[in-house]
Amino acid sequence: MGKTMMAGILLAALACAPAGATTVTSNTIDGICNVEVVLYGSPAVGGQVALYRGAVGRGGMSIQVFPNQGDRVCYSRAVDPHNCASAMTPQVCAPVTPSSDDVLDIR
Repeated sequence: MGKTMMAGILLAALACAPAGATTVTSNTIDGICNVEVVLYGSPAVGGQVALYRGAVGRGGMSIQVFPNQGDRVCYSRAVDPHNCASAMTPQVCAPVTPSSDDVLDIR
């Protein structure tokens, strides 16, 4: 096979490979009364998008965020996960990467 044909096959294989994403999960705390997940660096007007607001159970959330959607994903949650009236924590953030191993777990 010629070098050009091999390069074409390699490029086709890479194009078909699944894209990786940063995943936001809720696998640590059993039931959180109030959670907010926000994406920053988005092409949307204002540069940020609220991806989720509300309650979530353990394992009840799995949001995949891809690099073309934004560059940073953050969450905040109720200080007392079981008290909806408690204040929110400061945001915890992670960069959005193309690696499928990157997980931001709400803790």
